[in-house]
This record gives sequence, C-alpha cells and structure tokens, in this order.
Amino acid sequence: MKQKNKNKIKVMALTLSLLLIASCTNPAKNNASNVDKPKENQVIAFETATQSKNTSEVNEKEVFDGWLKESIKQQEIIDKIGNPEKKGEDEYWGAIGTYVQNWEYPTLGINLEMESESQGGEKIVRSITIAQPCKFSTSQGISIGSDTKIVKEKYLKLIDASSSDANTIVVGSIYGGTIFTLKDGAVSKIFIGATAE
Repeated sequence: MKQKNKNKIKVMALTLSLLLIASCTNPAKNNASNVDKPKENQVIAFETATQSKNTSEVNEKEVFDGWLKESIKQQEIIDKIGNPEKKGEDEYWGAIGTYVQNWEYPTLGINLEMESESQGGEKIVRSITIAQPCKFSTSQGISIGSDTKIVKEKYLKLIDASSSDANTIVVGSIYGGTIFTLKDGAVSKIFIGATAE
C-alpha cells in the first residue's frame, strides 16, 4: 500500500513538472516583454532599429570624392593630396584616449582631424571638413553649393530632425554622421565625423 502511494506521488510530481515546463515554453504564450506594449509601439521600435542600422551603414560608406573617408591612413592622404599646408599641435584628448592633430589644406578647402595612439604616431582620419573651394562630393553627389532641397531628398530617411535646423542638416547623428552647414539655401560646409562623444 505504501509503495502504491509512493508511486502515485512520483507520478503526480512528474506530471506537475511537465505541466510547469510546458507552460514556460509554450510558443503560443505571449512574450512577457510585449504583453503590455501596443502593437504600434512594437512597429515604431522596429522602424527605429532599422533606421539606426541604415544610418550606421550609410555613415560607414560616406566618402568624399570616392576615397576620402574616416579611418584611412595618413599615407593615403599624403599620396592623394600631399602634405598639409599647416599642422596643428599633436594634443592628447583624454575623453577618447588618443592624440589628435589638425591637418589643414586651405587652398583645397579641406581640413582633417587626424588621430593616433601615441604622440607623433602613425595617424588615421578622425573627421573631415570641406568648404570652398573644395570640389569633392559625398557618396550621394552633394557638394559645396548644392541646393538644400537636394540634400533633403537624397538623405530624407536618415536626417536627425532633433539635431537639424534651418542652418544645419544632420545625417545620422552628432555622435557619428554627416553634417551639412547651409547658407542662402545651399551647402556651405560639409563635415563627416563626430561632434560629440
């Protein structure tokens, strides 16, 4: 009799365990993270993540004149446009833990922020600014003098409206993107890089 009761208890315990496991792994059960969220919020979250991915991809591909972009080595710069007409001090930036130096090409309308791990070390491009008389254009064909409407059309889905205004269009974000400075309805300056860390 005692053995029968023990077997019944074992069967009941096993059945309870299986029921608990089944209820925890039931694919039809609502995902706890989505139970209280309206469907439109889930769609917005998906769209935001997609936009963030697209923005990141465009920023990584953004390039001037088919070659000038972030992270290229100093030798490629020198090979293409020569040594800078003016170099700034090689200063340590504690916020990013590297040394940063300005390379200026005023006759070309190009200013580069160059970065290295050590003072005087081999540098890579950290950010790029172009202005008159530079003729380079972005991957979307935007150059100095391009109409503001064309910039908005080309980068429509990637513009950060919260950081943009009548004088500036931010594509991506201030933490990494392309910033168009506007004057009289046209582009007067283009920056690729981060303006905030």
